[in-house]
Amino acid sequence: TTQVAQLQSVRTARPAKMAIEFSAQAYAKLMLHVRKHPVTPANGYLLGSVTGVEEDEPVVSVTNAVPLFHSHTLAPGLEVATQMVDGEELRIVGYYHSNERADDDSVALVSYQICDKLDQESPGAALVQVVNRRLEDPDDHALMAYGKVKSGWKRGLTVRSDDGPSMENPIALAGSAVEAGLHEGYVDFDDHFEDVVNDPRNLAVDQALSALKEA
Repeated sequence: TTQVAQLQSVRTARPAKMAIEFSAQAYAKLMLHVRKHPVTPANGYLLGSVTGVEEDEPVVSVTNAVPLFHSHTLAPGLEVATQMVDGEELRIVGYYHSNERADDDSVALVSYQICDKLDQESPGAALVQVVNRRLEDPDDHALMAYGKVKSGWKRGLTVRSDDGPSMENPIALAGSAVEAGLHEGYVDFDDHFEDVVNDPRNLAVDQALSALKEA
């Protein structure tokens, strides 16, 4: 289709011309997952939309984050989780991951594999790495974003907030959420598979984040 053809042009764009923008809520949820599992790898899907492709300046707009796992990412579990997330109103536009060691800045092979599949089904998707050593700085969003080009995944996407170039508001909300202990009750698909009562949509956390934003 014409839309798919336009989205495919993202692959030829330089990462410097691409950007990924987070709502404060989405960024806070990503960080709650990482903060809950500081010594294990954590990963999840980013939901939203991709715009600006016609102008060759695509923007990945992330409005929600769904946590996947804090253990090994196995194909059967990922398939089930993806089917459940695909049923949501927003589409999957990216994938985030953090490593278990603070000094490990590498991107796991499985992350590339997952994002390659995402890019095939939803061209323009982004790969977001949480750089653990940067989490020590409370003013640093600690994200490194990668875009798909013809030669593979390259880092360099501009990371910004959906309300401006600064990530100040998302960082502030994430900090307040951690201070409030919201990460303690934050559940992912590992938790869901252990007990289906655990809802990885984390609707209660969404409500709590909304309250924090209004406070």
